[in-house]
Amino acid sequence: MPTRPPLHQPFAHRPGKTPRRDWDPFYHTTAWQKTRARVLKRTGYRCEIASPGCIVLATTADHIRARTAGGSDDDSNLRACCAPCHNRRHPEKGRAARD
Repeated sequence: MPTRPPLHQPFAHRPGKTPRRDWDPFYHTTAWQKTRARVLKRTGYRCEIASPGCIVLATTADHIRARTAGGSDDDSNLRACCAPCHNRRHPEKGRAARD
């Protein structure tokens, strides 16, 4: 008896969600991933912003002076931060702005 193929969704499929179009493709390049890893390693994965509610474990490399404001990707313009601190600093990039 023949069986039908499994019903599956494409990888990362989220019903009801529209894909984001405001992200910068730069942040998905190999060069940025290496820079991000270097910044996180430099600080021992500790958040350098450490605002109230900080979870201490850094997962993001944050530009001190934004790229859109003329900031560079040099290590001296980057700091490691946790997601809550990054979202507090950039509320326009947080989950509330996307939903």
